Amino acid sequence: MQSMTLNGALRVSPLPLLLLITVRLTIVVLVTMEDRWCNPPRPHFDLSRPAFQAIAKYRAGIVPFLYRKVTCKRRGGFRFTITGGSYFELVLISIVGGAGEISKAWIQGSKSNKWEVMTRNWGANWQSLSYLNGQSLSFKLQTSDGKFVTTLNVVPSNWAFGQSFRSNVQIHA
Repeated sequence: MQSMTLNGALRVSPLPLLLLITVRLTIVVLVTMEDRWCNPPRPHFDLSRPAFQAIAKYRAGIVPFLYRKVTCKRRGGFRFTITGGSYFELVLISIVGGAGEISKAWIQGSKSNKWEVMTRNWGANWQSLSYLNGQSLSFKLQTSDGKFVTTLNVVPSNWAFGQSFRSNVQIHA
């Protein structure tokens, strides 16, 4: 079996219908495990065109490959980026340690004592369909390995759409 190196980062061994890839650096890939619309029941990976072309010809379409998740060691807290509009908060939750993937999210405005379940919009974007303008926001998160963390009042009441906020808590492996 012969192998070749692409861009000094990937080792690809040509086998029939199977690519063996050894990644020697961290590549951030959006993995959507819940939305298996592309080729059920396989997980869906969104890759940029250059990343896709590093492992397959552009016309290849669906490329089956094996992967494994590894824990993420992060410094600092989560980042919450809020977009959307009134009655629709879209929150990108990033810089996630531990398992590296949020499986459930809840939001609470300062005028409520109830946690509202958020729904996954796409990738790491979570949405709330409540009017939360003018309220400080707290989040409760669960990672795919079952760990929970709560960030109280991480977003101040004077927040605006398009802003990002960092928590002082993180999930560790």
